[in-house]
Amino acid sequence: LQLLIGYSTITRPPGQHAVLLATLEDGAQVILDNAERDLVLPGADRHFHPMYAVSRDQLYRASPGNGSLAPPLPYELGQRIARQQLAP
Repeated sequence: LQLLIGYSTITRPPGQHAVLLATLEDGAQVILDNAERDLVLPGADRHFHPMYAVSRDQLYRASPGNGSLAPPLPYELGQRIARQQLAP
């Protein structure tokens, strides 16, 4: 499982949103999104725009435009981004 963090345009105004990306045993992926009635395939979710993905031990930045994941961010950079995002 990976937690995808980004924003959703399903609300007005668009707001922060998170979904779960599950990778199945056969390599297929599905998105679990509480704003959707059914499972969603990656790339088919038109309202959610991922910015980051968090796995058990890595932080990834989503590539602009296609939603794929860029190589993991260095641990120190990930920590700095998290602190900036969480700061009041």
